[in-house]
Parts: sequence; structure tokens; C-alpha cells
Amino acid sequence: MILEDNQLDAQIAYIMKMVEDGNQSQLEKWGVQRKHVFEWLAWTTEEFGEFVKEVNDLNYERKFDYGLAITEGIQTITFLCKMVSSLIAISENY
Repeated sequence: MILEDNQLDAQIAYIMKMVEDGNQSQLEKWGVQRKHVFEWLAWTTEEFGEFVKEVNDLNYERKFDYGLAITEGIQTITFLCKMVSSLIAISENY
């Protein structure tokens, strides 16, 4: 499967809306989290692993559900955004 870099032109607003929705869903499910950075990395890595599995299934034609790959990718991006946001907040206090 060949993917071309579309430079996020048409999708960036849509992606960010999905990240916002993912954030809201995570907050509703688990509340506001205050965990060690390595626990955040573990969650992010787990989500990324699920994204990799779904992409592999698409690539090797075991599944044809792009929605699953997109969902797992958004969950990964959401965790990364939360981590980066927290790192920015910490760095501003130094």
C-alpha cells in the first residue's frame, strides 16, 4: 500500500476534530489522568501497536476496514498530544 504525503491540506481540521473527540471520550472514560511519564508512554505505545496491527491487516489484505486503522491512529495521536501539551506546560514553568 503506497501512501502519498498530502501535507495534511484537506484533513487537518477533520483530524483535529477527531483528536478533540478522542480526548473527550478518554476524559469521560477515565477522567483527568495524573500519571508518570513512562505510564503515558506505555499507553501511547500500546495504542501505536494496535494502529500498526490494523495497518498491517490492510496492507496484507486480511481486513478492509480503514476505519479501524484511523481510529487506532487517532487514539495514538490523542495520547501524544496530551503528552506534548503536558510537556509544554511543564517547560513553561522552568
